[in-house]
Amino acid sequence: MLKDTIIIVKQEPDGTLACWDVELYQCDNCSKEFDASIPHYADGDHHYCCECAFLKGLISENEYLDYGSGFNSHMFRAYVENREVKIKYGKYTPEELRQRRNKKARERYQKKKKARGD
Repeated sequence: MLKDTIIIVKQEPDGTLACWDVELYQCDNCSKEFDASIPHYADGDHHYCCECAFLKGLISENEYLDYGSGFNSHMFRAYVENREVKIKYGKYTPEELRQRRNKKARERYQKKKKARGD
């Protein structure tokens, strides 16, 4: 939600004054404050920080990594564990690694079972 609008006044080197409005938002989920220049998810009157938007499924993993965390989505993976966002270097999340290992173990077992003639 929009929390406040502040006016910033800056004096330029030539002596002129520059003024602009900055909108301050508050995350509807965690109450974190951020201004309009920080990447966030907005849906009508609702505003969410990137972490809360990812937790709620409003933005994708790539959007979270590229805009919300500062990590490169080609080298890192983001996933949710215990209601927290975790970032891991590499191609697979821990759950995907477990699934791949189990699949390979099943394939090895089937191959050995077939070779024994069972």
